[in-house]
Amino acid sequence: MECTFASTRRLERDYAVVTGRAFRGDAEFRDHKLDWLKRPRYVPEHSRIVVDDGDVVAGVAIVELPVRYGDATLRLGGISAVATDPDRQKRGYGRACMQDTVDYLAEDGYDMSFLLGIRDYYPKFGYRTALVWASTEIDLRSIKADMPKGWRARRMMRRDIPAMAALYEETIGTCDLSVRREEQDWKWYFSFHRMGREHDRVILDDTGRLVGYFAASGGGQIRVNELATLDDERAYEAVVAELQKIGHATFGASARVFSEPDGGFERWCLYRKCCKRVRDTDYAGGPMLRLFNLDGLFSKIGDTLARRWDRAPRDTPGEAVTLDCPLGRVALVPRDGGLMVGPGESAGTTVKLPDEALTELVLGFRPPRDILLSEGIRTTDSALKVVESVFPVQVPFLPPTDHM
Repeated sequence: MECTFASTRRLERDYAVVTGRAFRGDAEFRDHKLDWLKRPRYVPEHSRIVVDDGDVVAGVAIVELPVRYGDATLRLGGISAVATDPDRQKRGYGRACMQDTVDYLAEDGYDMSFLLGIRDYYPKFGYRTALVWASTEIDLRSIKADMPKGWRARRMMRRDIPAMAALYEETIGTCDLSVRREEQDWKWYFSFHRMGREHDRVILDDTGRLVGYFAASGGGQIRVNELATLDDERAYEAVVAELQKIGHATFGASARVFSEPDGGFERWCLYRKCCKRVRDTDYAGGPMLRLFNLDGLFSKIGDTLARRWDRAPRDTPGEAVTLDCPLGRVALVPRDGGLMVGPGESAGTTVKLPDEALTELVLGFRPPRDILLSEGIRTTDSALKVVESVFPVQVPFLPPTDHM
């Protein structure tokens, strides 16, 4: 058994064949996977495979995405299509492939990794559920919405990319974990049928300006994988009016909309009592993450943590704290005029914690006090208040459009 990568087109194709057999058992999924491998930033090393007796028997695909964290850009490795040939299972191939993948991500300088996980499997490789899905479920039958006079909706087209990209940057693109998209990403979404489909729409105002867009699939419940609009009540009403129209055609009575958490659209719907806000983790283990290369990660996000410290209450103790975990350590040192973030350094009270707990802190998944108590971690109240000031609870947002 050898853990390697798809260094030739034949090995790429053999891996695609394994995914087809593992997930759908058909050539359609194999061809779908081959098209998927053409996505932006792909290199052969992103197809990690296990070869035994000359055959590809298992594989993992990595999606490289540059994502936002404050003003920093982190390198995220998304894990997709973890597959073992159905005739070769229970032989340790999948475990070997996942370990090779984690080792590669660490060695190649990634900051973070993401997958949709299984609770009793992926924690073996350092992953933990650490992200909340944020969506709004709208009852399309209980709200009155009309397209504003002179406004219209039409099917999304490639020529809309520049205006959509600009709107994305103003809305979704301000959220932590949102992908810092380039033109190549937008073009790939259209070519891979994540955008520009039958129910994907742009909203135009009475001057012809693009003021909103959404990517949706129809059915009993319409699923909107991405929504971006101007902060304008008319734009929100136009979106709902168009969703009602799609729902009428597809027998959809409700819509689940993924938009920036606590944003204008969500609040507009809540005020009209036509929806409920949904926060969940989905699947058996939910969206799982793990961190890599602690020194590099905290060098990138240090300025963001310092700005959070600047917003801390005046009575927050100015005590130095060191977070120490197997991945490494980082010192948080309050000083006159700000916070010094020292990757690899030690100062003040040392808080020893597992790597997975640090993942939850960085993502803002739970209150720091809850995280430390659940892990049985001992610390001082002063140190805890410092940690709470730089790692507040938040809801980072990675739209389903960008999922692996």
